[in-house]
Amino acid sequence: MKEATKLLENLVYSKGYLKATIKEGVVVLKPYVKELEAIHIRIDYPDPSTWRKREYWHISKEEICSWLDEWIFKHLVVENEYAAYLERYRPAKARGEFEDIDEHIMNTHYRPRAIKMLRCKKFFNLARWTKKRTILEYQRRSNLYWKNGDEFRFDYRNSVESLFVRKNGGNREVIGVGGSGSSGQREMGTFFTAVFYVLGKKARILHFLLNYNGFNKFEYIGRKYRTILTPGFGSNFDLDKRLYREIQKKGLYWK
Repeated sequence: MKEATKLLENLVYSKGYLKATIKEGVVVLKPYVKELEAIHIRIDYPDPSTWRKREYWHISKEEICSWLDEWIFKHLVVENEYAAYLERYRPAKARGEFEDIDEHIMNTHYRPRAIKMLRCKKFFNLARWTKKRTILEYQRRSNLYWKNGDEFRFDYRNSVESLFVRKNGGNREVIGVGGSGSSGQREMGTFFTAVFYVLGKKARILHFLLNYNGFNKFEYIGRKYRTILTPGFGSNFDLDKRLYREIQKKGLYWK
């Protein structure tokens, strides 16, 4: 735990290192090769005993649409028709005739029609169906913080999240975040994995393996000089096929 915590201290975000080609990335990062490292964090599912406890989750109350609006979106709204209404009312919105264009469309074209259709239904109650609703929103804590104190939010769609880091003085600059959860993360993961692999042929680049367990605690697993491959590698970036096969053959898969 102590070693994992030390690796994640003084994180600052830095951009401008993602390039159009691997060759460009190698040129940009080559002067800093001795300062590079990667931290791969495997994210476990939360333990069931943590559910609804603020120690492990951010809990907030969020407003959601009424039962009536939910029924309208399910039964009445057609995408092309709604788009046409948006186009029609944009000039009036620009003139300040109303504040919210979506509310204007709903009040003019959908809610009166829906109420007329539903009045004869035994289950329909106008007051209850038009009342705004709230739900409790749960977002898992990461227990990881940027140097300025802001929480680093994991993308929990990822089974592994990779931080590509340049050590700069006392800071660890996060130059890219890789994962499988979004196209942007897959792009960054593929790009920086390939660039680190190419640079690692002439200089040893450390890859640290951590686990974020079901109780939101970091566990140190180990370190490798071998390139670490994670889910999403090879996607969303035009990687040379020969280089891709070479990295696949020599890399170590971590999931």
